[in-house]
Amino acid sequence: MPFLLKARNFLTNPGILGTHPYYSIMRDTVEYLLNNAVGISNAISTDRIIDYLKSKGHAIYREKWQINVLGPLRDNGVFIASKPAVGMFFIKTIYDAREAVASMEHRIDVETKRLQILRQIASQGGWNI
Repeated sequence: MPFLLKARNFLTNPGILGTHPYYSIMRDTVEYLLNNAVGISNAISTDRIIDYLKSKGHAIYREKWQINVLGPLRDNGVFIASKPAVGMFFIKTIYDAREAVASMEHRIDVETKRLQILRQIASQGGWNI
């Protein structure tokens, strides 16, 4: 379970994230998910995570958390998976990993199609972008 090991290791050795302005929120997020959201069957909604963090005294909202907490954690190997309409979770099994990959691939496909539309409209205006 390399995903859980990475998360646990972050708590004892946060590396460069230890000096991140949102480190305390990252730590509380990881602890909360390790205690409550291991495996897709235990996924927790982002709103519930935010509510928990607010109860701990953090002034945070969804978008700020996604950009300043979730993104940097993932970028540094603490991978919190997500599945729309299900929630956030730490990957425990190969099934969890496959679901996380499928979810990310779907988001990439959607954005790729949107990018194609953007380029097509720009091209119709004579712009080569």
